Amino acid sequence: MTRRYPDVLQPEGTYPPTEDMLAEPVPQEVQEAQKKRLRAAWKTPQGWRYWSAVNNTEVGIWYTMTAFFFMLCAGILAVLMRTQLAVPENDFLDADRYNQFFTMHGSAMMFLFAVPMFEAISILLLPGVLAAASMRGALWDRMFLPLAAAASGAATTSLLGGPSLAMQLPAYTDPQLLDIVAAAVIAVAAAAFGVAGAWAFPRVHRALHALRWPLVTATLGGALLGVLGV
Repeated sequence: MTRRYPDVLQPEGTYPPTEDMLAEPVPQEVQEAQKKRLRAAWKTPQGWRYWSAVNNTEVGIWYTMTAFFFMLCAGILAVLMRTQLAVPENDFLDADRYNQFFTMHGSAMMFLFAVPMFEAISILLLPGVLAAASMRGALWDRMFLPLAAAASGAATTSLLGGPSLAMQLPAYTDPQLLDIVAAAVIAVAAAAFGVAGAWAFPRVHRALHALRWPLVTATLGGALLGVLGV
């Protein structure tokens, strides 16, 4: 038995619509009326009601502006610390105040800028990406392979990472000619490594996609990224 609610608008005519009905073109006046109702539903509130908006674009802008405000505050702390370090024997900040500014700068940049900015980008972009994507299958089915790749990369980084490249170096005094030569060699090696990576990336991409098992492809790709991150 189907319950009937008098206050709810009930569909009229043939329901659900047939394929022929769906294939018929929608009249222009109906399209305009639908657009008008849609714009009215998503219109940004005016005045003080602006702060009650629930549109992801507005909320993302709020997150972004708040994150940039705290980045500015952390930048002011960084300028004060740099002022203290500008000249030897400077007493612009005492040791206790310098430690406080250093801690507040790091905490603000990490927890009040970096994390909210990541959330702001997610709020701004993720709804549009999900709306544009073909949502066939459950969300978990769509997220399984990226999560498997991330887990593989994290495990590889955890297993291979460590202080294996740590070296005991003498105290650095004044720049020497050998230092300039070493810096030039390191810069050339880094540029060569970047060129080699650009050459190898499409070939590795094709090799991974040539595999017949998506789970193996995602796992190997995540492990490769973990090796690069060590």
